[in-house]
Parts: sequence; structure tokens; C-alpha cells
Amino acid sequence: MAARQRGVNGQPGLLFPGQGSRAIALRSESGLLRRYREGEAAFLAYLDDYAFLIAGLTDLYESDFDPAWLKEALRLNAEMVEKFWDEEEGGLRDYPGIAAAPSSMSCAIRFASAIRDMTNSKASAPVTP
Repeated sequence: MAARQRGVNGQPGLLFPGQGSRAIALRSESGLLRRYREGEAAFLAYLDDYAFLIAGLTDLYESDFDPAWLKEALRLNAEMVEKFWDEEEGGLRDYPGIAAAPSSMSCAIRFASAIRDMTNSKASAPVTP
């Protein structure tokens, strides 16, 4: 969020919270870790952990155009696809072996768009894509 705000109003101080978050992203040989508590890093990350970290890195890149953010986002995206893509079902899984559930926001946008298209009315759409 801080990175997104900086991109809008250009205040350099607002970028720092996002930069610090990247510094504490934890990794193991198996990939990202989900939790750090009392000096212990544990639990492999899930799809949403990867997706939100990638989104944050993308926001940081859009705010200061430092290619390191984009490079890390691309690397994590490749790792995310490798870990969570299900070739048989043709989609991403939240956890290995468990199909990903769509988020409420993606469902709301999808169905609002479908309703608008079916009725030719913008009034039926709660969001404007």
C-alpha cells in the first residue's frame, strides 16, 4: 500500500515500509516460508503468500522503477507456477493437492461483468472494471 501511495503522490518517505517487508521475506531450500515467530521460520508458503508478495513487489517496482523489484517478482512468479500449477486440472492450487478457490473479489467482478453483459445494463454491476 505504501508503494502504491508513493506512486500517486510522489512522497519518497512512503516507499520505505514496502522495502522493509521484502527484507523479511523468508526462504528455505523448498521455497518461501509462511511464518516467522520468536526466532523461528516455519511452514511452507501457500499460493496466496506468493501472490500477495508478488503483488507487493510489483507495486514497489511501479513506484520507483527499481528493476530489482521486478526481477524478484518474476522469479517468485516462476516459482509459484512451478509449485502450484496443476497441469491435469489446468489451474493453480491453493496448496499442493487442493484446488484454489476463487477470491470473493474475483467472483464479484466476474459475476458483475456477466450480469452487466447479459442485461446490457451498467446499473447491475457493483464494480466498474
